[in-house]
Amino acid sequence: MEEKNQLDLEKIKRQFLEEFRSGKPTFGKDGAPGPLLKHFLEAALDAEMDLHLDEEERQNSRRASKLK
Repeated sequence: MEEKNQLDLEKIKRQFLEEFRSGKPTFGKDGAPGPLLKHFLEAALDAEMDLHLDEEERQNSRRASKLK
């Protein structure tokens, strides 16, 4: 399965080293780790939403079985 937001880790690594060597800030909004952090946070939020929806589905199933 192909990822919707494919990360190019080599590109991020090159950009980070280039920014570091030139003295540019590396951890700002436009810094090299930005896309990596964005990808991580989106994956964490997706996992949290999946857990929440699974729990909600289980609770709804329990309620439905009690009504019978």
